[in-house]
Amino acid sequence: MKFLTPPENDDEYELLELSKNPRLGSYPLLANYFPLINALYIQYTEFKGDPWLIEPCHMTSELKTSMRSHYKSEIKERLSFLSHFRNELSPRICLMCGGYGAGTLDHYLPKEEYPEYSIFSKNLVPACSCNSRRKEVVKGKDSRQRIIHPYYDDFSDARLYKVVFSGSLEAPVIDLEVINKTHEQYELLEFHLDEVLIKNNIIHWMIDLWSNLYTTPASSLMNNIRFDSLKVIDLSRLQREVERLLINSDGDSGTKNSWNSIFYFGLLEDEDRLRDFLPVVNSML
Repeated sequence: MKFLTPPENDDEYELLELSKNPRLGSYPLLANYFPLINALYIQYTEFKGDPWLIEPCHMTSELKTSMRSHYKSEIKERLSFLSHFRNELSPRICLMCGGYGAGTLDHYLPKEEYPEYSIFSKNLVPACSCNSRRKEVVKGKDSRQRIIHPYYDDFSDARLYKVVFSGSLEAPVIDLEVINKTHEQYELLEFHLDEVLIKNNIIHWMIDLWSNLYTTPASSLMNNIRFDSLKVIDLSRLQREVERLLINSDGDSGTKNSWNSIFYFGLLEDEDRLRDFLPVVNSML
């Protein structure tokens, strides 16, 4: 996850220009619905995209289909912001799950249920494969459960999740959990964890990251130690090196909730595992 200030885009102008285009399948219906949809865009912003506060718009099935098709189809001189959002707004980090790379746009409110927001900029979030894995899920059983909105939930600037190890040192069982059990948005964070992060391949990523660290401690971990020509290090030095990796991960990704940041923070918190890992590191110095 990564908080990003809502992008500036003149959605009213885009919608108006589309509504006046007689070559589009949405004409003239979109022209008739323009005042309503534009008002819904304003409401979306006021409600910060909250799916518990926003009801789907009642419109004809033909217009629903056309609105979805406008997102998928190239329209001359219109909607150029879609490509910019998809490829340039957050090219390295998925705003929805903190994974590496994006390349798609996630409709925060799914376009199948909310076609009126198919081309609304503040409903379009740069994302990775978690986009298709969460499918149409955006809210749970009550108003405390919904997906994090990267444009409005500024609490995602803080560190939210950590990896949790159990079992053997060599091949641990890995899970994720919310760091702050008393967080005022705890149910929301749990829901997002289950419906976005876990449904992606983050657990396999963490398993692979630990396996590489255990079998051949990453050069980023060992180089500083070797540079100091140390033969043996103690626990505090190992902790400092892991903390350095954490700080670098935060800085490189621009978020405390990238997958690497989640991993290194959880590892740093697990002093017993680091203590057991220490002989492995020392054996390779």
